[in-house]
Amino acid sequence: MNIPLLTIAFISKYLSTWEVIGVTLSLLIYSAYRAKSPKNEEFASLLLSIPFTLSTYHVSKSVVFPGFFLSSISERKFKPLTRILYYTLLSSLFLYFYKNEFAASTIFVSLTVSTTLVLVEEVNDSVFAKIVAPPTIFLIFEIYSIHIGYLELLVAFFVALTLSYVAIKTKVADITGLLAAIITGVISAISSILLFLQLFLFFAIGSAATKYKYELKRLRGVAEARGGARGFENVFANTLPAIFFALNYKYTGDASYAVAFSASIATALGDTLASEIGQTAKKAYLITNFKEVKVGEDGAISPLGEIAAFMGCLIIAAISLNPIVLLAGFIGVHIDSLLGATLERRKILNNAGVNFLSTLFAGYLAFLLA
Repeated sequence: MNIPLLTIAFISKYLSTWEVIGVTLSLLIYSAYRAKSPKNEEFASLLLSIPFTLSTYHVSKSVVFPGFFLSSISERKFKPLTRILYYTLLSSLFLYFYKNEFAASTIFVSLTVSTTLVLVEEVNDSVFAKIVAPPTIFLIFEIYSIHIGYLELLVAFFVALTLSYVAIKTKVADITGLLAAIITGVISAISSILLFLQLFLFFAIGSAATKYKYELKRLRGVAEARGGARGFENVFANTLPAIFFALNYKYTGDASYAVAFSASIATALGDTLASEIGQTAKKAYLITNFKEVKVGEDGAISPLGEIAAFMGCLIIAAISLNPIVLLAGFIGVHIDSLLGATLERRKILNNAGVNFLSTLFAGYLAFLLA
């Protein structure tokens, strides 16, 4: 536990910004004096806390210092899911101490930020990442003013537990992919159960497709690594635009954002099916010139893959009851292929970048059409 950072988090409630900066500098000097090398974690965290403290001139202190609190109690000795519950409980209690309120929204924000912190710990357990991530997520929820009731909170917890159970039993995701899926699933669930259903189908059908004829794809050298288990890069690359659209739908109530969400998920599912099922085809063609290429190459398409992509987009469009989703989603799949045949083949983008841009494009196109 990082005691200096914890101290700053607690006293910030009672002191002005400049007084907090003074305390931070005092602790920084003490830490530097005590440590022979200023490279220890406490020194680095205190140094990083100064610009975040200064940011309270423009951002509420209830954003920055609860983030500090979570960073200070970061501890990897527990299992990831245990840490999520531990951080959520302590973060909720701290927010009650800091803001004198205890509501469903408080617990929900704590759950989301805690899951993000655990994801950061699993991916890159650095001081900088752990200090930056929690305040950033708190800030996002401050901007969007997310307010939910206890029923929605129960739904969010149910979603998190369901995704965890399914992922663990089926081994469709590693721990980082699971955490990313929980964050995405919880946000979509509190925005709309219908949106969550679409997201869940993307994970379920996409994961089944990844394991479809896996041995054949492995022999061809095109199978997903880790036995097809999704990592956080794969999950976020396909769902970050969807998270953005879901938050905007929750905040504004504008149905166009829900259509955009659906289109981005349609592209993600269509592209996954096109890749995973198309890679079992006998022949493939480059989308830019239709010359025959090796199955599984970046930008390659096949008749089998096209049918699979269309069916994936159609599934999401049918649930959303909007033909715009089918159109924008299917176009997005081919934007993915075009980016793969051009920028990815030239190593300008990786697969995650291509997926992110294509799902974002599909969502934005649907938003304009809606």
